[in-house]
Amino acid sequence: MLQAAQEKLFEHMPQSENDGQENEAITARELFKKAGLSEMESTAKNALQQLVSAGLVQRTIREGRNKPLRYFTVSVPREKQAGSKNKRKNEALLTVLAGEKP
Repeated sequence: MLQAAQEKLFEHMPQSENDGQENEAITARELFKKAGLSEMESTAKNALQQLVSAGLVQRTIREGRNKPLRYFTVSVPREKQAGSKNKRKNEALLTVLAGEKP
């Protein structure tokens, strides 16, 4: 179940094109809703934490006590791309799911 949640979260994670600026980042709740995991919040939180720990997902720095963290991935510049966006996402996710470090 955790693996499926990771795949759904990674699939719906917004990408930032400009060195991780947070203009495209979304909160965990927004991400869970987008990925259809609102009903499984505990599993979704664990899956998100694993993606962050693996370095596949970035999060913004909290600027205030009541501001939620926002999550995103950083895309690779076009000249460095070796394949489609979905292929790269899938390869990175498979690496994490296999227990390897990216």
